[in-house]
Amino acid sequence: MLLNEHQFDQARRQLEKAVELTPTDSDAWLQLMNAQRGQGDDPGAINTLLKGLALCPQSPSLHFEYARYLKAGNRPAEAIGEFRRTYELRPSDVSPLIELAGLSFALNRNADGLAALNQALERQPGHPLALASLAVYAIMVGDEKTALQRWAQIRQQPKTPAEVVAGVRQAYERRFGRSLP
Repeated sequence: MLLNEHQFDQARRQLEKAVELTPTDSDAWLQLMNAQRGQGDDPGAINTLLKGLALCPQSPSLHFEYARYLKAGNRPAEAIGEFRRTYELRPSDVSPLIELAGLSFALNRNADGLAALNQALERQPGHPLALASLAVYAIMVGDEKTALQRWAQIRQQPKTPAEVVAGVRQAYERRFGRSLP
């Protein structure tokens, strides 16, 4: 609650007590890290994340945050490993697969990116970000037929974010010089 109200100092004090009392509470470590970030204490937030991971090595949330940190720090090989570990710990959440796919594409590991997105769709059919990523990939490689198939699937999903729809539209228009049907 305090984090939502941007009361980072008070939240940090309470969360420091919480992790002292219950050091295996991964949510408390994650919230403490967010309070530190909110205060602009990025080095402290990273230290907190690493302490939390040491005490809660089975926490998918902490592994996911660590993977994002590694990705932002241009440490792709380590980030890939952490995204995979996150998915192993919580296979019902496809977010790590989506992140893994984006990172794989950025590294020109297209087969790995496609495999991650297809795995995400196996786990959660119709996932809008997985479908959009596959559509954009098809657009980028000039496969208009597949792009249009993915577009049709995206449009069938009731909760596709507007920015996802806009991104696919823009990519298609840039590549093929016309609007999506």
